[in-house]
Amino acid sequence: METEFPLQVILPLGIALMIFGVGLELRWHGFIQLARTPNVSLIAVICQFLLLPSLAFLLAMAFDLSPELRIGLVLLAASPGASTAVFYTYLGGGNIALAMALNAFGKLLAVFTLPLYTALALQLFAGGGMIPNMPVAELMGRLVVLVLFPAMVGMAVGYRFPRFARHARIWVKRAGLLMIVVLVVWVVMREWVNLPEMLAQVGLPTLALCLAAMTMAAAIVHLMSLEVANRTAIVLITTMQSGGLAILVATGVLETPAMAVPAAIYSLIMYPLAGLFAAGMRIQAS
Repeated sequence: METEFPLQVILPLGIALMIFGVGLELRWHGFIQLARTPNVSLIAVICQFLLLPSLAFLLAMAFDLSPELRIGLVLLAASPGASTAVFYTYLGGGNIALAMALNAFGKLLAVFTLPLYTALALQLFAGGGMIPNMPVAELMGRLVVLVLFPAMVGMAVGYRFPRFARHARIWVKRAGLLMIVVLVVWVVMREWVNLPEMLAQVGLPTLALCLAAMTMAAAIVHLMSLEVANRTAIVLITTMQSGGLAILVATGVLETPAMAVPAAIYSLIMYPLAGLFAAGMRIQAS
């Protein structure tokens, strides 16, 4: 199947721009901070890369979904945290430096974990060979180009030209976010005929995944007695997933647009819920 123009250009460029914008704000001392607080970092990694995908697998099996939607739900949960989680952490009075470092580290780790979880979902849910096998090597290569390379270039530019980075980063990330929003709308329009049925199928599972992710992360960071600012950062990084990257993998690599529907629906759900959580944490901190 030939990949359409929006997927060839707009979505990859939007993702690369957003991650480049994150890279402009990063410094090596952010990663050093993660190494100096291994308990906080370990909790964040467990929540996002172990428990969240596990929740997605359980919900995919619990609900009566098509194979495409089940795989799409896992693909969404296996994606790295959204770059906008850093902004929501700021709104919630959380630890912005921690959120930025976790966001960048999560994108690097997802280069390896996303193909593994997606391949497992394909084996479990793609019955009868209806859905093609995932080219793991191709996906990892694309993630390196779209995630690892822009982040490293952004860090290098930010270090070498700090004044330019301060002025450019907000506009770079806004441009990337706009492109991703356009592509979410494009996916909705492409699947418009099947959307009511898919929304009826996947609306409740995506809402359940978002609420379960937020509740699970909040409970764990509370039990571990982390500082309030760190709790806010970890909960938002866990809850807010990169729907744009999930859409790109579903439509551009697996060439199955129906798999992108959970990511599109989740993106509509997570922003108001994350906003409510951030507002609550801001009130608690004041």
